[in-house]
Order: sequence, then structure tokens, then C-alpha cells
Amino acid sequence: MKNNYLILFIPLISGIMFSQELNLSPDLLIEQNAIAKNSNNSIFNRVTCDTAIETIRDDFESYVAGAGEDMPTCWTSAGSFVAAGVRNSDGNAYSGSNYVLGYTLFTANGFGYFITPNLSTINNLYQGQFYVRGAGSDGSAINFEYGTMSDNSDVSTFVSFGSPQVTNPEEYELYTTPVGPNNSGEYFALRFEIETWHTAIYLDDFEWIPIDTD
Repeated sequence: MKNNYLILFIPLISGIMFSQELNLSPDLLIEQNAIAKNSNNSIFNRVTCDTAIETIRDDFESYVAGAGEDMPTCWTSAGSFVAAGVRNSDGNAYSGSNYVLGYTLFTANGFGYFITPNLSTINNLYQGQFYVRGAGSDGSAINFEYGTMSDNSDVSTFVSFGSPQVTNPEEYELYTTPVGPNNSGEYFALRFEIETWHTAIYLDDFEWIPIDTD
């Protein structure tokens, strides 16, 4: 029994020391404390929604926000994010006070996903537009892809489209996808390549809207 406690204790202490060496931002220190207190923190779905919608225009301001809160209604997260949901730490939103955060803690060498509600318009008439910033523990930019999924609980259904993208580690940038593919996908997803511990991805002001035909 003593050995079991030792195995659990060492990573916790190591994590605290590692956080101090990295000088993590206050919002990520809050995330670490919430993860330590909440054994159910890996459950990110706020509501499961089956009815497909046509458009999304969401600044995330209508949700309860804070460490331990879930993803926006009908959104999901998957993969390497140890914590993901609506947050409101000062200065981290692109607009307003709320944003979506995905945080990896000690997870690396994988992919983290933000997945929209079910869409009826994954065709060649709609596209996504949103603001993202993100960085690894060493301040590096994060590579990511646009894609569709036919099952929001199965990341193997992710199908990439458009060109690979790179985050700005310092500030939000506006990203506009190519026109969405006309495939069997039911969800739009962002897939982030996670290479270092303490990777944090921020998403705000997300839209899935008809293409501008003017």
C-alpha cells in the first residue's frame, strides 16, 4: 500500500515543481487546482444533442464559466485535453469575458479536439470562422487542422480538409476555413497536435455560417 501512495504522490509534487519552473499563467494554475480537486474533470459534455442545426454564432457569453465548467451546450472535446470547457479568467477572451479552453496538463504526443454541435450543413455552402490562440509549455506555436467527423465520440472519423494551420502563441488570430466539404460528416472539428506538457488552446467567437456570395 505504501508503494501505491508513493507512485501517486510523486507525480503530484513533480507537477507542482514543474509548474513553478515554467511560470504558468494564473488561469492554468487554476486549472491544475481544479483538476486535482475534481475526479470527474474528464467529462466535458455539457449536453448531448441529436438535432442537427444549420448555423452557429457563439461568443460563449451565455454560459456559466470557470474552472471545472464543461464545454458549451452541444459541444464536445476529445483526445489529449485533460480539462476543457468555458472559462472566464481575466484577459484571456478575445471579446467579452468567456472563451473555451483546452488544457493538456501532463499529456503530450497526441491530439486534442474541439467538436461543434451536430450540423446539417457540412456541404459546399458553409464555412467556419473563429479566433484561436495557443501555445505549448515552451511557448511554441501549435499545429492544427480543420476537419469533419461523422461521430463526435470517435476521433477515428476525423477527416481533414484545407491546409494545416499554426496558432499564434501570443495573441488570438482570426481563422476562416475553406468552404466545408460535402461529405458524410455531421460535425466540424479542430484537431490540435499536442507535443508538450501544459499545452493550452483558447477558442472564442465561433461561427459556422453560409459562404459570402456577394
